[in-house]
Amino acid sequence: MATALRPMALRRARSRMDADSGSQRARTRLAPASAQAATVLAFGSFRLDGRRRTLTSNGREVVLQPRAFDLLELFASCSGQVLSNDEIVGHVWRGIAVGDNNLSVQLSGLRRVLAEHGGQGLIVTVPGRGYRFTGDVVAETPPPASLRGVPLAPSCEQRHLPRRGHMRIGIAVAGVLVVAVGLAVLLWRRPAPAARPPATALAEPFNPPPHSVAVLAFTNLSGDPEQEYLSDGLSDELIDSLSRIPELRVVARTSSFYFKGKASTIDEIARRLNVAAVLEGSVRRVGSKLRITAHLSSAATGYELWSESVDRDQNDLLDVQHEIAAAVAGALQTKLIPDAPASAAIGATTNPQAFDAYLQGIRAWAANPGYRGDRAAIAAFDKALALDANFASAYVQRALTIQDLVDFGGEPDVVTSRRMLDDAFADVNRAISIAPGLAFAYGARAMLELDRSFDFPGAAADYAHGLALSPYNVLINTEYGAFQTNLGHFAAGIAAEERAILYDPLGANTFLRAAVINYLARRFDDALAALRHAEALGEPGPTRGRGLRGLIQVAMGNAEEASRTCAPEGDLAVAECTVIALHKLGKVTESALAKLQAFAGDSGAYNYAEIYAQWGQPDEALHWLSRAFDLRDNGLLFLKVDPMLDPIRSTPAFADIEQHMHFPP
Repeated sequence: MATALRPMALRRARSRMDADSGSQRARTRLAPASAQAATVLAFGSFRLDGRRRTLTSNGREVVLQPRAFDLLELFASCSGQVLSNDEIVGHVWRGIAVGDNNLSVQLSGLRRVLAEHGGQGLIVTVPGRGYRFTGDVVAETPPPASLRGVPLAPSCEQRHLPRRGHMRIGIAVAGVLVVAVGLAVLLWRRPAPAARPPATALAEPFNPPPHSVAVLAFTNLSGDPEQEYLSDGLSDELIDSLSRIPELRVVARTSSFYFKGKASTIDEIARRLNVAAVLEGSVRRVGSKLRITAHLSSAATGYELWSESVDRDQNDLLDVQHEIAAAVAGALQTKLIPDAPASAAIGATTNPQAFDAYLQGIRAWAANPGYRGDRAAIAAFDKALALDANFASAYVQRALTIQDLVDFGGEPDVVTSRRMLDDAFADVNRAISIAPGLAFAYGARAMLELDRSFDFPGAAADYAHGLALSPYNVLINTEYGAFQTNLGHFAAGIAAEERAILYDPLGANTFLRAAVINYLARRFDDALAALRHAEALGEPGPTRGRGLRGLIQVAMGNAEEASRTCAPEGDLAVAECTVIALHKLGKVTESALAKLQAFAGDSGAYNYAEIYAQWGQPDEALHWLSRAFDLRDNGLLFLKVDPMLDPIRSTPAFADIEQHMHFPP
C-alpha cells in the first residue's frame, strides 16, 4: 500500500497531532511630512499597515510572511524609484550576505501573492538596474492617539538603504540558513529571521501575536538518557494542553524541539518562531521523586513572566502539568474560557502509570523509526490502555502507530493490513466516544477513512470537525491540505499548508508535505525549493528525499538528472524513480522492475501503474490500476492529480476507474 508520494518521514516525526511596468518613472505621492507620520500605505485595493504589520485587499487580510512584508513595505515606501539589488538586499536582509537568486525567489513569491489579489504588475523589473514599484501610493495618517509608543514606518528617504559591499560577510552556516529562509515566502511560510544587524542597520521589526508561546523541550537533568522520554513527554503534553486553549497560539512541537541541544538565546528562538513568550524548563528524576522547574520569558524584554520549581512524587506529574499550563496562560494574561482547565485535559488520564507508559510509547515511536519502533510503541500504548481503558489519547496514538506500520513499516500482506486498519479505525471511534472534543482524533479518523475505504465525504466531515475544534493544529491542517490537493483543489490545499507552516515554521516534515503538494499541483520549481528546505532542516532521510526529487525531475523532463538522483536504488520510491528514468534514457530496466515487483508484491500495484504509464504501456498501467483498486491501495488517493499517470489520463478505462473512486466534485 506504499506510494512514492507519501513521504515516510512525515508521519515519523509526529509525536502527536501537534499540539501561511513602464519605462517612465512613476510619480510618488509620499510627501516627506506625511510619510514620517504615516503607518498605513494605500495603493489600489491594498492597505499596508506598518504598525500592525498587516496587508489587506478590499478589507480582507492577505497573508504575508515577515521577509515578504519587509520587501513590500520598502517598495511601497519608495514607489516610483528604481531600487538596485544591493539596496533591496541591504535593507531587507540587514547585514547577511545572500545571493541574487535568493532575492529572485522572494520577489517571485511576493508577486504571486499580490497577483492573486489583483495586484499584477505592481513590481516591475528594470533591466540592468533593479526593480520599481508602480503603484500609486497614498500615505494615510492615523489618529495621533493611536500612535503613542508605536514606531512609525520610515519613509524611503529615512531608510538609508545600505549596500552589500559594506556589509559583514556571514559564515557558511549562516549562508545555508539564509538560503533556507529564502524559500519560505514561496510557500507562504514564516521564515527564520535574519541574524542581528550591524549597529548602523535598522532594528528588525518584531511584532509577534501577544498571546503566543513556544514550549521548548525540557532538559533531562536525571543523568540517565533513558529518562529523556519523561522530560520530552512533559513538554509535549504542555504543548498539547496549551493548544487546546482557544486564546493561545502555540507553536508546534517539531519547531519548538528544533532548538533542543542548540545554543540559542530566548530572543533568537522567539524571533524564529514569531512568539511573544518562550517556556523552558527541566526535569530531574530520582527514584519516584521529581523536581520540575519552568520559566516563562518575554521575548520583547527577556524578563521572566513567571517561574516555579516544584518537588513532587511522580504520581503528581499530571497535576504539575496542568498547574504549569494554567500558570502560563495566566502569565500571558489570556482570557480563559470558563471550562479551559477541562478542555486542556480532554482525552487525558488520571492514572500516573498509564501516563508514563503513554510517554514511553511516544518516545519509542519517535526514537526508532520503522517496524521495531512501531511495535514497541504499540506495546507501550497497550500497557497504558490496560491501566486506563478510558485513556482516549492513547487509543488515537495506537491507531496512528498501526496506520504507520501498515503504510511504511513493512506489512506487505494485504489481508493483514486491512485487518490492522480496521483495528485502528475501531480505536479512534472508541476515543471519540470517550472524548468527543478531542480534535486530533477526528484528524486521525479522517486519515483512516481515506486509507480504508476512500470515504471522501466522511473524511471531509471529520477534517472540518477537527479544524473547528483546533483551527491551528499543524497535522490536521497538513493532512487536510494533502486531502484537498488530491481532489484537485490546489488553492485550498496550499491554504491549509500555509496554516500548518505558520505554526510549524521549523518543521521539516511540514515542508516535505509542501513539496508533495506543489509537485501534485505541477509547481515543480516550488516543490524542489520546499524539498531543499526540508532537507536543510533535517528531513527527509536521504533515500526518501532522492525518490521524491527524482520523480519531480522526471515530471520536469530531466530523465538524465533523475537517473543520477535515484542511483543507487533504495526504497520503493527510489526504485520506481530509477526504473522510470532509465527507461526514458533507452536503457533496459525489465529486470529492475521484476526485482521491484518481487520485493513489493501486490502492495506496489499503484507504483507499477505509474511505471507502465511512463513507459508508454497503457494496457499494463491500467491493469495495475485496476488491481490497485481491487486491493484498495491508498496510492489511488493521488489518482486525480498524479503527474506520473498523465499519459493514460485521457483513456476511457482510466475515466472508469476514476468514476468508481467516487471523488467528490
